[in-house]
Amino acid sequence: MKSLTSVDRWTAQNASTITVKVSECSIRITQQPRLLDASRAGVGACLWDSAFVLTAFLAAQDQLKWCGAHVIELGAGLGLPGIFLAAQGARVALTDKQSVLPLLQHNVQQNTCSKLNISVEELDWETEDGHQKLKKMGSARADYIIAADCLYIDEGGCTPGIGSFVKACAALCTAPHACCYIAMEKRSASVTTGFFGAAENAGFAVVEVPVNAVMLALKADHIMVLQMHKR
Repeated sequence: MKSLTSVDRWTAQNASTITVKVSECSIRITQQPRLLDASRAGVGACLWDSAFVLTAFLAAQDQLKWCGAHVIELGAGLGLPGIFLAAQGARVALTDKQSVLPLLQHNVQQNTCSKLNISVEELDWETEDGHQKLKKMGSARADYIIAADCLYIDEGGCTPGIGSFVKACAALCTAPHACCYIAMEKRSASVTTGFFGAAENAGFAVVEVPVNAVMLALKADHIMVLQMHKR
């Protein structure tokens, strides 16, 4: 067993099980590294650096902020940030595509008890069914929407899904105080520029959050966390 104090993608993604210790919380995450080479869909089978950084950012906030809050995680993957917030007393809905749900559900079950309020739901924001579900979920007026590493460049050099992702965030930000925390890797200027442009066109104000001590310790300068809310 190897212990890491900073992000190390190659080591982390080669492990079938990872235990993440954040604040006073210990979260056990099961991965399926072999799926990464099988297809693009396999990206949801392993933890990515943005998930660690987003969790560190959330952990550095006043924990009373999360107690009783309604949180929706988009593209939850293995569920690390959302599981952490549930452990802090938030009411959390973890969402992702159907292919990801079995492993996500497994991670929820091995980390939660009956006292935690956490659910796993299918949501593909690029489909018509997903659009209808977003409308329904938006009526619940979430306090926070979180997402880690949902924006990327595909094999063809394109940045698919940016517009649909921003629309999903907008559909869920129905409460006046609703806030999104988005962690993303600084992969290319086109991804960052495309996201900021789409977010601003959708009526969001977007700022990069300052790096705190917990995030700094992870040595992840290639990751940024954005805060956005409706203007």
